[in-house]
Amino acid sequence: MATCTRCAAGSYQGGDGATSCEECTEHSWCSEGSSAPTPCDAGTVGRFRGLRLRSECEPCPAGSWCSAGVAIPCAAGTWSPETGQSNMGTCAACPIASTSAVGADSLRSCKCMEGYYDSAASRDEVNCTVCATGMDCTASGTTLQALPLEVGYWRSDNLSADVRLCPDTRSE
Repeated sequence: MATCTRCAAGSYQGGDGATSCEECTEHSWCSEGSSAPTPCDAGTVGRFRGLRLRSECEPCPAGSWCSAGVAIPCAAGTWSPETGQSNMGTCAACPIASTSAVGADSLRSCKCMEGYYDSAASRDEVNCTVCATGMDCTASGTTLQALPLEVGYWRSDNLSADVRLCPDTRSE
C-alpha cells in the first residue's frame, strides 16, 4: 500500500508489514491506531475483547481485586464487599474457625467450620462457637437459629444455646 490505514478503535496491529488488524484482547482496550493492547487500569477489569476506550473497562467487582485488567478473586477464607479494588489487601480474613468460598463478597459468606456454630445475633457478624454436648455440628455453616440437636436433647427456642438432656420418661 502507498499509505497505511490505521486500525479502528477496538483493534491493533502489532507488527511491521502486517496487512490486517487484530481484535483487542480481553482485559485491555485499544484506541484508534494502536500498535498493542493497553491493559485496563488497576482496580478495573476488561471483560470483553474489542474494547475501544479506557472507560469501557469496568470497576473491579466485590469479592476480588484487579490488576492489569484481570479480576483476581479473593482466596478461600477471605472476603471483600468493596468494588474497584487494586490489591489483595482488600480481601479480609474470615473470623476464627470459619471459611468462605473463593470470591466471597460479604462477611456472611464466611461459614463456621465443622464442630462450631455461628452464635452471632446480628447478620453483620460471624462468631464461631465450639459446639457443646448435645449439639449436632457435623456440617459446616451451622447457625444458632438452625442448630440441630442430637437425639435426647432439647432447647427452649431457636435463639437459645442452652441445650439440655431430655428428662428420662421411663417408669420402672
